[in-house]
Formats: sequence, C-alpha cells, structure tokens
Amino acid sequence: MIRIYVVDDHSNEQEGLAYLVSLESDISLLGSANTGEQAVEEVRKMENKPDVVVMDISLEETEGDEKVDGLLASKRIKRLAPNTKILIFSTGFQRSYVREVIEQGIEGYVIKNAEQGELIRAIRYLHKGEEYYGRQIQSEIVKIVQEKSKGNTPYGLTPRELQVLEVIVKGLKSEEIGDKLNISINTVHTHRRSIHSKMGVTNVVDLINKAREEGLIK
Repeated sequence: MIRIYVVDDHSNEQEGLAYLVSLESDISLLGSANTGEQAVEEVRKMENKPDVVVMDISLEETEGDEKVDGLLASKRIKRLAPNTKILIFSTGFQRSYVREVIEQGIEGYVIKNAEQGELIRAIRYLHKGEEYYGRQIQSEIVKIVQEKSKGNTPYGLTPRELQVLEVIVKGLKSEEIGDKLNISINTVHTHRRSIHSKMGVTNVVDLINKAREEGLIK
C-alpha cells in the first residue's frame, strides 16, 4: 500500500485528491494539511512516515518574516523523513520554482491541469524509486540545462550525463551512481532529470530502451 499525505491550502483541491485516491486500491491517504507548517508538524509526529507527500508549491503562509511555501515545507519534511518522496502538484510553474526543485532533488512535479490520471501515475513512479516530471516541467528543465551547458553529444547530453546514462542502463540506483561517480545524490538527481528531459522520456524503462535502440550505450 502506498501511503500519501496531501498539502494544499484549498479545501476543494484536498477533496478532489481524496476522491481520486479513494478510487485506487493500492493508495491510502494518511491525512492532509492546509499549511506547510501544519504538514511538517504532523509528519514529525507520524511513526510510519508517508511514502509520498503531494505538495502544492504556492502555499500562502508566513512564519515570522519568512514565507513558508511548498518548497521550504518540502525541505523540512525531507529532513524529518529522508525516505519520503515529494511530488509537487501545482496550478502552474515559474522558472525559479523549477530551478529550486532541481537543486533540492525533489522527485516529482506535475501540473494540476495535466491529463487525468497523471497524478496517480506519478505517485506510483515515485513509490518505485523513480522520478516523474510532467511534459511542461520537462521542457522547462531542458531550457534551464541548455542555459548552463551546450553539448555536441546526442540529444545535447554532456559527457557527465553520458556517464550517468551508462550506469543507469546497467541497473544502478541513484545512491550507487553517486558512489561510483563520486558525486552527491542531489547531483545524480539533477543529471537524471536533465537526461530524461533531453531524451523526451518520463521513466527509466523508456530511457533504457531509447538509449539502446539509438546506440547511445554499447
């Protein structure tokens, strides 16, 4: 059973998500919160932490002089529950949000107006240890990566991304890739997101198949 927790400051969104989850036999809703601070406190008290937290990125809340949006709440939840995956689920996106998602190593990002069923699909991917980014988010990640690096390799992959792709095809997990290439787990996640975006795939199975079909990996 996949245990999820929802954070959204709109009650109608919470109710809609609860209804969607109720239709799935393999997903259980542990609870929901209206604010990031409430979510952090509730997760702190949980003996069995959620597998996935579905987080609205644009929470309107302040804590003293600090704005506690979905990104800050996600960072705090990750400190409390490192194995919990974060799925950003938001009405829209800004370039700054996507950059922060990449830097934090957040595992998923889906737009609320995406095709029906994409949220549930994303939850299942994250639970399996994979990342999931909607098409619009992938396009934005590509733009961000292209600003940083212009490559001549297939799909514009950098030499390091080709190294990461090679070990992904060999079946290594993100932690193992980090150890093998001597890079941090967040850096591994950034490379994986960039590779997925550049190659136009949303999951590791399609990535491996495409890499083999097009001769990117021997």
